[in-house]
Amino acid sequence: MFGASNKEFEILDLLKSGNRLYGLEMVNASDTLKRGSIYVFLGRMVEKGWLESAQEKEETVPGLPRRVYWITGKGKAVYDRAVATRRQFNAWDIEGAKA
Repeated sequence: MFGASNKEFEILDLLKSGNRLYGLEMVNASDTLKRGSIYVFLGRMVEKGWLESAQEKEETVPGLPRRVYWITGKGKAVYDRAVATRRQFNAWDIEGAKA
């Protein structure tokens, strides 16, 4: 919707302030993002150039390296456009209700 799906919009919203988050951190911060699909969305968003990512390995944490994600300038532009479009759509909806 509005250039970004609802789930993509939610991911951009979580990362918009410059946060660098792991996929599971985003799932934990959301009521709608799920473990089974988050990485599909993140991979597509990296391909679109909306996000960047890197593997990070914490020496004190056992296991495989984890991938951290952050928003790009292009992703921020998509987010800003989606916010503006949603505001405009909501304003039309409110005006239509008054008529």
